Amino acid sequence: MSPSQIFDKLNAAKSVQSDGIQQDVFLTHDKLPHFERVLLEEMEPTPVGDILYCHAVLSSDEHDEIDEMSNKREKAMKLLTKIGQQPDKIAVFCHALEQSKCSRAVEYIRNNPSNGPLHSSGE
Repeated sequence: MSPSQIFDKLNAAKSVQSDGIQQDVFLTHDKLPHFERVLLEEMEPTPVGDILYCHAVLSSDEHDEIDEMSNKREKAMKLLTKIGQQPDKIAVFCHALEQSKCSRAVEYIRNNPSNGPLHSSGE
């Protein structure tokens, strides 16, 4: 097999969404609640929000509302709520997490794909 054929096969194996996001979805919509705590702690909501806005996941008004919030955790919660309402945008959210250097959360989610931490009722 020639190098160009190998390259073509590798590219064919990677799915690209219509919005140009290469799909490396390490988080699924149904697992979002399982990883909420780590995402709230580790996510940098401002750059994530900016990326989501650039990909039309957030409207201008939603982006401005989140941007004006002063509490980082509240911003992150608002973003998670918005993503929870748009399950088809989970790939864009994964892209935003990677691009915003949210590496600890990304690594944790990748290493625990089947059973994220659930909130205990005592917290």
